[in-house]
Amino acid sequence: MSSNDDAEESAAREKLHRIFSFFDKNGNGFLEATEIGDVLRAFGSDPTDVEVGEIVAAADANHDGKLSFDEFLELITRELQNGAGTEPREIFESFRIFDKERNGLISSEDFVNIMTNMGQKIPQAEVDKMLAMCEVDEDGMIDYESFIQQVVNAPMNSTLLDL
Repeated sequence: MSSNDDAEESAAREKLHRIFSFFDKNGNGFLEATEIGDVLRAFGSDPTDVEVGEIVAAADANHDGKLSFDEFLELITRELQNGAGTEPREIFESFRIFDKERNGLISSEDFVNIMTNMGQKIPQAEVDKMLAMCEVDEDGMIDYESFIQQVVNAPMNSTLLDL
């Protein structure tokens, strides 16, 4: 393995660790079944609670009912190898987690709160860059499908895809 491959693997691992931290809402270093369900939905899956329980049971190597980062890494690696998580439509589905009204909009306030306060906190300067890409309507709402298209089409795919 070349040093470039090592660097890419390390960067990918760091990105997954940031995702893990983002969904670790209570900050205990583990993901509970409900948090795993949120992660899987963010990666484009739509599992039922029963399916989430089965997935957690299969990935939970030490059978403690929650996933450590290493267990999570195995699970996500397997999910990504099955093709989930990288298409714009799948990114769109991940935003739907935070779309309370299911209308394609998320408030700019919720967007900032989510990005700066959940899991690993994204620095305000990075969130400001993301918001600058957004078209915020007169009600303070962001059309996240439009935002995702901008991110996907932007050179170097911007910060959102680096979560």
